[in-house]
Amino acid sequence: MNEEDEDYYEKLLATSPKESNDSTMEKDLKRTFPFEEKQRNEQTIDILRNILVAYSTRNPHVGYCQSMNILGAMLLLLMEEKDAFWMLCTLVEDYCCVDKIFYHESDLAGVIIDEYVFSDLIEFKLPLLHQHLCCLQFNLSTVTVDWFLCLFVTTLPCETTLRVWDVMFAEGPVVIFKAALSILQLRQSSILKAQHLEDFMAALRDECAPLTDPDLFIKTCLQPDFDNIDAFVSQKRICHQARVQQDIKRKLLQSTPDRDRALVKT
Repeated sequence: MNEEDEDYYEKLLATSPKESNDSTMEKDLKRTFPFEEKQRNEQTIDILRNILVAYSTRNPHVGYCQSMNILGAMLLLLMEEKDAFWMLCTLVEDYCCVDKIFYHESDLAGVIIDEYVFSDLIEFKLPLLHQHLCCLQFNLSTVTVDWFLCLFVTTLPCETTLRVWDVMFAEGPVVIFKAALSILQLRQSSILKAQHLEDFMAALRDECAPLTDPDLFIKTCLQPDFDNIDAFVSQKRICHQARVQQDIKRKLLQSTPDRDRALVKT
């Protein structure tokens, strides 16, 4: 199939199973829609299933990953089925990836790389916060991985999320890092007061006016102090890409029977 064909999406659906064989996807479909309760009906669920199944046929290397349902549901708030499919392709393949290593792969390699990059970025731009997190011995990625996989749909109000996406489409994936930094910076005073894990999690849930004001939030994302992170992100991605790929390969070797290890090494 040629993706330039006008009926490419229809051909994908024709060659895809009518019902998903992915039990995780089927469970997720029922509990997906984050903003509009009226979306949660059988017709919309069927449309979302079509999009996700068609995508898993298009890109079997990624298949289906939890959070893709959230992205698809957000897109269906804004556009029709076929357009939502193409936009999901754009998000997964052009924005949620590191040198064609996708966030949504089964091993989450792409997002793991960017979580390491984000940790370095916090140390660079928010050193007091970084030091405090080290004192708490808290791995922030257990929270922020959802920010990256869902592109803030489950973290920010709908209108703020859409504004972040607008800027991301204009300026590129680096905006994901700027938005994530902004969330922490705007809550930094509350986070620095946290002495226990429960206090820290509560600080991340605190109401914060700029998060609900798209103009203020985008102004924070685009502040001059964040202008120089593009080169930093690119450099750190190269560094952590090799590390993550080696870690994944080592884990795969450890879980592979001796007779098959030669195949993994190649």
